[in-house]
Amino acid sequence: WRLHPPTPTDFLFRFVKILSLSLNDDPQSINTDVDSAGKGWSVFEVARYQIELAVYSPELCQKVLPSKVALAAIMNAMDSKIVRTKRTIIPSHIRQSFLKHVKCLGGGFSQLNIE
Repeated sequence: WRLHPPTPTDFLFRFVKILSLSLNDDPQSINTDVDSAGKGWSVFEVARYQIELAVYSPELCQKVLPSKVALAAIMNAMDSKIVRTKRTIIPSHIRQSFLKHVKCLGGGFSQLNIE
């Protein structure tokens, strides 16, 4: 782990898997116009782009844990608006479910405020 520590993108892949579990567990997502795989892919792409931009910030690369950079990116991506609507890509109740799953991971995530 010291030679090749996990990167924010490594954490992002794992967070997207957790998000897909939250999306698949949601009975309301069955009746939406965009399937859960499409939502998860959109969130992944937006978050991955934000992580790529974070590379240009020395403060983020040196002072912030890669897991926190990935979590911030995926949270921002989930709050992205759908074009020509006021809706977010991920509804708030799925976002809350995702955060509960992440909080269960322990470590620094156990301190998350889910409110």
